[in-house]
Amino acid sequence: SMAAWELHTPRIPGHSYYLNVDSAMGLVGRDPGGIHVYDRSDSDGAMVARFKGILEPYALGWLAAIMAKRYSPEDPAYADLEMNHRSAPIALRAMRDFGHNNFCFDMHEDRRTGQISERIGWMTEQNRGLFVGAIQTAMLQGRFPVPSLGVVDTLKSFRYLETKEKRAEGPQDEDVILLGRWLYFQPMMGAPTAPVPTFRESIIEQLTGRRIADIREPESREDPNWYERPAI
Repeated sequence: SMAAWELHTPRIPGHSYYLNVDSAMGLVGRDPGGIHVYDRSDSDGAMVARFKGILEPYALGWLAAIMAKRYSPEDPAYADLEMNHRSAPIALRAMRDFGHNNFCFDMHEDRRTGQISERIGWMTEQNRGLFVGAIQTAMLQGRFPVPSLGVVDTLKSFRYLETKEKRAEGPQDEDVILLGRWLYFQPMMGAPTAPVPTFRESIIEQLTGRRIADIREPESREDPNWYERPAI
């Protein structure tokens, strides 16, 4: 099978949910896409659903929006996207077209220019070590809210490779990155009733000493590049 859904726990009325998305171009034999859904109201932030497979980016974004609606029909789930790949804006557009507009923001650094901007989602290359560390910390604490055998199998075979070239030769690690992002991000989101998540310990803050007080929604979505804004 080239694609598989795992539905572990049905929606619990009154709970808040978070999902993160790692898109890909949907080519057989290449990097697969992934979606994880987590229960923010659960004390451990347990995984409730997972997708991993070959799906073109617009379809993956549409599927993510459907799952967000399924788990949070009244209170839109926070959606968090991995923005490294060129397919990410396509998946983001699909979610917008479906009607989902509740996204998590982070600070991004352009390594060529040094410019810092506030954008939807995260960049794996800037945070990979932090995400792997978050998984290690959760395992040491006995807090590992993952019922998916597929994710466990991925963790068994995962190796932390230091360069992008070496990672391209090794097994794909979508599950590791999505799980690590959630475990790193979860303590910073605040209570499930908070209006927006905050991200006080991003790698950009550690590098620059800048404090991100709030993460805001875009003022306008008319601009086709609405998902990227220069930092103030």
